Amino acid sequence: MSGQDHAITASDGRRLCVRTFGDATAPALLLLHGTPGSRLVSPRITDPVIAAGLQLITLDRPGYGQSDPDYPRSLRAFADDIQIVTSALDVDSYVIAGVSGGGPHALAAAANDGCHACIILGGFAPVPKTGALPDGPNKLAYRIMRLSPLLFRIFNAVATSGAIKALSDDAKTEKLIAAMLAKTPPEDRDLISEPDAKAGLIDNLREAFKQGGKAVGEESLMLGGDWRHELPEIQVPIHWWHGKNDANVAYDDAKRFASTLAMINWHALDDGHSAWMHHWNEIVATITTALRR
Repeated sequence: MSGQDHAITASDGRRLCVRTFGDATAPALLLLHGTPGSRLVSPRITDPVIAAGLQLITLDRPGYGQSDPDYPRSLRAFADDIQIVTSALDVDSYVIAGVSGGGPHALAAAANDGCHACIILGGFAPVPKTGALPDGPNKLAYRIMRLSPLLFRIFNAVATSGAIKALSDDAKTEKLIAAMLAKTPPEDRDLISEPDAKAGLIDNLREAFKQGGKAVGEESLMLGGDWRHELPEIQVPIHWWHGKNDANVAYDDAKRFASTLAMINWHALDDGHSAWMHHWNEIVATITTALRR
């Protein structure tokens, strides 16, 4: 099912680009993309949500896709954006979910009016300002962030410019995706290599970088620190699904942080960073149950 785009104006005049799927009067799942990402999602995500009788809402975070930038980034400001979006769409009953870098954003908005539950799918954990850095592909980026935000912005500009150039050419895009998959566990590689999943990933990334690479850099600077102080007191159930072989966000780091959250329900999965996609029907069932309470 194709979605409908909406341009919603934030409190400071910024444009927020939102896409809706399904019955506009139904309870909603508000799904937040990863870092980087966009509002574009594949039918393997939308179809089970619509079949469950829910509305699906996705959006481009500031600086991605067609949403205006908002720098420096703030989780609290994003939570306010979500309140504006749900109000504009007349959504008074919803569950908010965040994939990877969308996880902290979902937690930040979980105390908003109308939110019944918070779903985290391979979400980020805060990175302390001192001490050991989390293992994984982001470790070098975290180290540079600690040295100098300016130096990291230069690092990000170089890295994203190469990705953007590759995404503009189909043959180079195939090589870029192959290089990304080579660094992932076999279960993630097999899943994302499926034709519909790969096509969805490419569309998502091309849309994410429409305004350049600054959004991913500014968001990474925010998520690469200790953002626990920006989280509200969450009084709704939190369900966190995380793969034991996650190469992006270490399982132990995520579980340690999750244990500090009230009303946490931890769901260990055997696969990698994309493990939740193998369990999407089960997750949608959990969301449907939360919305009935």
